[in-house]
Amino acid sequence: MTGSEAILLCPANHAPPMKVAPYPGAPGYEAAATCLAPPEVRARTHGVIVVLPQTA
Repeated sequence: MTGSEAILLCPANHAPPMKVAPYPGAPGYEAAATCLAPPEVRARTHGVIVVLPQTA
């Protein structure tokens, strides 16, 4: 990919889709890389549940 390319990420939390630059450190890159990772990598987080703090 070149610097003018982007990944369209549709987050699982139903947030609006966002453009992600195709390089490490870019906002959203880790989420996109996890989605595109091979099954062996995704298996490491299988069953993980994130608990968000309650807001007042």
